[in-house]
Amino acid sequence: MLHISRRAFVALITLALPLTVAAATIPEDTQTPLVRINQEQNVEVRGDFILSPTRIVMQLDPGEEQIVDVQILSREGEKRSYTVAVEDFSVSDDGSDNIQFYGGADGPFSARSWVTPAVAELSIEHGQRAFFSVKVTVPKNASVGDHYSVVLFQRQPDATKPGGVSMISRIGTLFLITVKGDVIRQGTLQQFLVQRHLNWALPARFGMRYRNTGTVHLVPQGHIEISNIFGVTVDDIPVKDWYVLRNSTRQREITWQPKFAFGYYQAKLFLTAAGQQPVETQVSFWVIPAIPTALIVIAIFAISFLVQAFFSRFELKRKKDGSKEKEGKKKGA
Repeated sequence: MLHISRRAFVALITLALPLTVAAATIPEDTQTPLVRINQEQNVEVRGDFILSPTRIVMQLDPGEEQIVDVQILSREGEKRSYTVAVEDFSVSDDGSDNIQFYGGADGPFSARSWVTPAVAELSIEHGQRAFFSVKVTVPKNASVGDHYSVVLFQRQPDATKPGGVSMISRIGTLFLITVKGDVIRQGTLQQFLVQRHLNWALPARFGMRYRNTGTVHLVPQGHIEISNIFGVTVDDIPVKDWYVLRNSTRQREITWQPKFAFGYYQAKLFLTAAGQQPVETQVSFWVIPAIPTALIVIAIFAISFLVQAFFSRFELKRKKDGSKEKEGKKKGA
C-alpha cells in the first residue's frame, strides 16, 4: 500500500484544473469513438500534463450504469505516452491529512471494480487535448453509502533518452460514488480556533477540524464573520468546497488578509452540512501590526520630547526676564 500526503496529492491534481492529456488506440470493433482528440493552439511548454475534472461525484442506484468523460491536455513539449489505472483510496482518520492508495488491493469502501476507463494506454502530441469515457457500473448487491476510487494517469519514461533520470508523474480523477438508499449523514465540528491570539502581522489564520461519522461524504459550508471591538462586521470569509469523506477527519485553514487591521476582533463561524444542525462558534484575537505600532510609538516619543523641550526653553526665558525685573527694582530703590 502506498501512502502519500494529501497536500502533495492535492498539489498534483490541482495542476489538473485546466483540462488534461491523452491519446489512445480505439478498438476496431467500436462504432462510436471512445477517444476524441483536439489540437489546442498556443499551449505553453511546461513539461507536464493536466487532467480535468479532478473530482467526479455521482449518486447511483444499485445496478445502475453511467458513463462520464475525462479530459487530458499535454504540455510536455513532445509526444509522450501514459498509462491509465484504477485504484481504491481512503483518507486518514487521525487528522494527519494523508491519502492512502491500495494498488491492486481493495480499500475499505472499494469501487475500483466498478470503474472502467475506455483505454488503458494513451499517447498524444504536445498541445493535444483528449476526451475519453469512463464507465461506472454499480453492482446490484452494492452496499448503501459512499465508495471511493481514483483513475490515475502516469507518464511513461522516455525510451529515447536511456540512462537519464526520469520523473514519474501521476495525477488522478477522484470518483466519489454514492449508492442510494438509507444513507446516514452525520458529522461534528470538533474544533475552530485562531492560530495566534496576538498577531503582530497579517494574515490572521483560523483552523477548523470536522469529523464525518456517517456513511456518505459531507460538504460543510458557511462563512466566518469578522467584527471589530465595537461589534461592527468588517469582513465575511466564505467556507466552501470542503469535502469530508466517509469515516474521516478533515482539517482546513482559512486566512484573513485585510488591507489593514488594528485592535481587538472576533471571528464567528457559521457552518452547515446536509442533514446537520447549523453550528455557530467564535474566537477572539488581537491584531497589532509591529511596524506601524513601532512607528506610532516612536512618533509619540518624538512629539513628547519636542513638547518638553519647547516648554523647558520657555520656562528658562521667563526666569531670566524675572531676574532682570528684580535687579531693576533694586537699582531704583
